[in-house]
Formats: sequence, C-alpha cells, structure tokens
Amino acid sequence: MTKNEKIKQSLKATREKRKSQVCTVYELKINERKLTSKQLTSLKMMFVEGKWFWNSIISFTENNNIKDFDIKEKTVKHFDKDHNEIISEYKHLSQQSKDGILKTFISNCKTLATLKKKGKKVGKIGYKKDQTTIPYKQYGVSHKIVDKNKFKLQKIGTVYVHGLEQFIYDSKVEYANCKLVKKPSGYYIHLTTFKNKENIDKTNYKTIGIDLGISTSITTSEGQKIDVLVQEPERLKRLQRKLQRQEKNSKNRYKTRLKIQKEYEKMTNKKNDLANKIVHDLTDEKICVMQDEQISKWKHQFGKKIQHSVLGRVKQKLMNNPNHVVISSTLPTTKVCRNCGKYHDEMTLNDRVFRCDCGVEEDRDIHASKNMIFFYKNNIGMGRTKFKHVEIEAQILEAISKFAQSGKHEASTL
Repeated sequence: MTKNEKIKQSLKATREKRKSQVCTVYELKINERKLTSKQLTSLKMMFVEGKWFWNSIISFTENNNIKDFDIKEKTVKHFDKDHNEIISEYKHLSQQSKDGILKTFISNCKTLATLKKKGKKVGKIGYKKDQTTIPYKQYGVSHKIVDKNKFKLQKIGTVYVHGLEQFIYDSKVEYANCKLVKKPSGYYIHLTTFKNKENIDKTNYKTIGIDLGISTSITTSEGQKIDVLVQEPERLKRLQRKLQRQEKNSKNRYKTRLKIQKEYEKMTNKKNDLANKIVHDLTDEKICVMQDEQISKWKHQFGKKIQHSVLGRVKQKLMNNPNHVVISSTLPTTKVCRNCGKYHDEMTLNDRVFRCDCGVEEDRDIHASKNMIFFYKNNIGMGRTKFKHVEIEAQILEAISKFAQSGKHEASTL
C-alpha cells in the first residue's frame, strides 16, 4: 500500500469515528508574564507574517490561478507605512500554518461561489490589516499538552496556559487541531477536542415549552420569565465619544480603539456566560420544546433590544443541544386554544393575556409555551414544516377529541 493510500484510509476511518463523537472547543489563555522576550517576539511576528501571507495570496490570485501559488516561497513582498516596497523572510510562520491559512482562503472562495449560485450578492475577499488566527493542524506534531498548565506550540516552544483543568483529567477526551488566537486582552489557544456520545436515559426527563419574545425574552411553560439583556457599559460609550474627537491615524486614536475592542470583548464574554447558564438551566434533565423563531427578522422593528440581548445565542445553543425539540414557526402557539381548538386571530402584540370563551385565561407567553408541549406530545407541526391554517386546525381538533375520549382534559393537565 502506498503512502497516499494509507493517508486516505486513515482520513476515512477518522471521519467515520467522528460521526459518533461530540466536538467541543476549549479556550486556553496564555500567561504572557511567563513568556520569554524571544517567545513574545515570535508570537507578535507570527501574526504579522500571517497577515503578509494572506495578503500575498490575495495579490497573487488577482491575475493568477490559486493552483499555481507556491506555498513553499520563503520570502514575501510587502510595504511599510510610507508605501516603500520591502522583501522579508518568513522566520516565525511554520509551513503547516501557511497551509492552514491557504485552505481557509480556498474554503472562503468556495463559500462565496455557493452563495453566488443561490442568487446572493457577494463581495470579494479583501486584504487584511491584521491577522487574528494562526492554525495548527496536527496534535502531537505542531502542538501538544505537556503538563497540567503547560502547552507546546511549534516555533514558539512551551508556554504556560490557564484553562487546561476543564478537560485534562478526562481520559475519554481526544485532542485534535488548534488555533492560536490574538484578542485585545491577550493571546489564546482554541483547542478542538472530541468525545464519544453518551447514551443518556431520558425517560424521566421533564418536558417544558420555551417561548422567545421581545416583551419577555424567555418564558417557560412552568411560569419562569428570564431576562437576557446585557447593556453597554458607560465606559464604552465614553470611549466611543472620545474616539470621534481624536485625529484620524493618530497614536492616541489607535490606543482608544484598543480600549474599545477590550470593552467589546468583555461584553461578548458576559453574553456567552449568560447564554451558557440559561441553556444549562433549561436543559438540565429536561426536554425543551421551542418554536423555530426567525430572530434575525426582529431586528428591523426591535433593533436595540435584539442587539443587547443574548436571544440568538440561547437559540443557537439550544439547537445544538441534544435535549431540544423544534416545532414549526407557522404553528399558532399564541392564538389557538388547546382546550376547544378555537382560533383567536383578533389577538395583537398588545394583548398580554389569552382569553377564550371556553374559560381558559392565562398569561399570553405561558399559554404559548404550554401549547408547544401540546403540539409536541400530539406530533403536530414537528420540524421545519409549513402547514396551512385548515390542516393545523384539523390536527388540533383530532388531538382534543382523543383526550376527551380518554377522559382527560388537556388544558388542565399542562
């Protein structure tokens, strides 16, 4: 068997194994205080050379085919701040990292081509002022864990990191590729790991409905209301006003921009932390039933509230969680009565209480989340499927009649 055939077989076996595994990316913070001056220089120049390499790919593909690009080129042509041409040598960027950057560029081109075929308006892949990620492909070759607080990176050496305690003591975790990431707050390592899926017994899990909205961000069928807003800090607003007054391309303006980037990074961390906590509480030994809400479309009418909320993050994390169920967004969870099947098309966003002639009266959002459980248990509108008004009504009435025959009253059981 030739070397290429062995590689193909190995890749095929890996792909098959990954199908039964869960992928998790852990973030590790590099302790810059324990870096040598040589390591700090290597870290800084690695991102500079990454930018040079990316821009050289863009420059080459303007008049040539990407297949003719020579990845083994040891020098690069770039320009200083006065637009003088300089030829420099790649001293810190490894060949594997260059290959990873090239593959990222090709992947971006394929994505744009696919979007263009679908009729979307697409632009061009542009030059970069700053490279923020450096890929490392092979665990054990280009990077590896050395100790409980040490991580080895090709061309940099062993560095002290924070965060390995998240997974290092779990013998079932399998390590894969990683990315070296530059943020305003410092340098990070994003390590990709894989772990076999666990067969969890969900027979005793409680089923809850989750209603996403604007007036109340998240409402559960148990009556719990959760606020998901993270407001901009006053310091960020002051820095933005200061930036507007400063002269363009000045050093002080550059320093202010770095401070603003740090504030945005803090906000992102707060939003991710809040979203993780909410999703954990909602899915802990529970099956969550939610509607496939198009939150991005809410921005046109409720821009500020959506911008400062973590609704999108919560929805995405729930969609990736195995303890969730999605029902069609076309289902009338708010306007239908699960007790008698009557539609209330006259309801508007201002009506915060659902009332029906049959005697049902409850909070609008709680009513909607309870209806989601009703649709889920009766297998009505599961998945991303469009239903007509008449079809949904017929299925609801059929479900109600079954409960009536069994002697149960659906409105009182939820």
